[in-house]
Amino acid sequence: MSQPNNANPIQPNERMLELDVLRGFAIFGILIVNMQFFSTAFQYLSRVRANMWTEEGDKLAKLLIDSFASGNFYTMFSFLFGIGMIIFLDRARAKGIRAVPLFLRRVTILLLIGLVHALLIWYGDILVEYAVLSFFLILFARAKPRLVLASAFFFLLLRPVLTYFGAYQKITVPLYSASGLGNQLCDVNGLLDRANAAYQYGTYGDQVGQRLVDFVYQYGTFWALFPVVFAMFLFGVYAAKKRIFHDVEGNIKLIRLVWLGSLIVALLTTFFKSDLTAVNTISFKYVYSQWFLSLRNPAICFFYVTSIIQLLRLPALRAASLPIATVGRMALSNYLASSLICTTLFYSFGFGLFNKVGPGTGLLISLLIYPLLVVFSILWLRHFRYGPVEWIWRTLTYGKLQSMRLPASKATSTAAE
Repeated sequence: MSQPNNANPIQPNERMLELDVLRGFAIFGILIVNMQFFSTAFQYLSRVRANMWTEEGDKLAKLLIDSFASGNFYTMFSFLFGIGMIIFLDRARAKGIRAVPLFLRRVTILLLIGLVHALLIWYGDILVEYAVLSFFLILFARAKPRLVLASAFFFLLLRPVLTYFGAYQKITVPLYSASGLGNQLCDVNGLLDRANAAYQYGTYGDQVGQRLVDFVYQYGTFWALFPVVFAMFLFGVYAAKKRIFHDVEGNIKLIRLVWLGSLIVALLTTFFKSDLTAVNTISFKYVYSQWFLSLRNPAICFFYVTSIIQLLRLPALRAASLPIATVGRMALSNYLASSLICTTLFYSFGFGLFNKVGPGTGLLISLLIYPLLVVFSILWLRHFRYGPVEWIWRTLTYGKLQSMRLPASKATSTAAE
């Protein structure tokens, strides 16, 4: 697929600080949430409702993670992905490039990166899901903002309806059968035992085989999150089409309104969560209760987003946020680096801490890893335009070798900042 010679990726001086800070913040939250999946076979533990950790510190850490992080950062990352798509397409069109084919090439490469990540590093990959859904997201590229917003709410509220009509079983069971793993994927206790053996004691080859099983199992159970992810994509598309991040000051009233509304919804859904979760799934009342609960994670996400945007209006905090922004500038590299670091810490080929670290220690490890990502990002971006994986992604997307190293004068001035 040929592109004009002026098809170049976005340059560092064209970036929006707010978006980079939000990406850096999202990487931190995702690391905290994923730590329980790195350190244990949590995808199966949660299904058999096994609780390995009974100490008060672990209980408190789990409560904090569930209350303030779980479900709130993949939604933020999805929201930012939707914004990124429109920025990418607008910039390509401004240069006279066939934007849609270029975008489809971009997400195809993302799909390949995600598959490598999922099968060779860590099964809990999100990139495959993003890439697959992007082939549908492109249909909204030229849609009117009102249609995009209405569609976002439609997909956000779709999951309870699918559950009520038994779509879970109708999709999951055939998917498992088609995978050739069939009954094995329905024996959660057996899957738990095999995952523990592979990651705690097995060879790297054993773990690759187990990751394939885990990957299929995950997409057989987590498909129900697809409507939520797609809804957050669309909220991001809406924000980009309305150019909210292009003109924060001009949209500050809307940002404050979303901040207040999301706070109210988050508080209400959290307060009534236990009562609404107990509603019988065969009752149509379940749909109403789940519609209400479906707003919780996006509401917390938007509360975080709008809070950060408003805080960044303060010059002192804007300057203090620059290290987090560097993490966001190379979010893909840092996301994958987190997987490499954590699998090395927990799996048998590394330090072998699998099943030996509870939520409390896991949270502490997250707080230690993130500063390493910050330092790595700062040092890397003093000398290079993009993160290492971003450079590969861009080079393959545009079909030509991208300029990677900063000019000596620019690298020196960046180091002095």
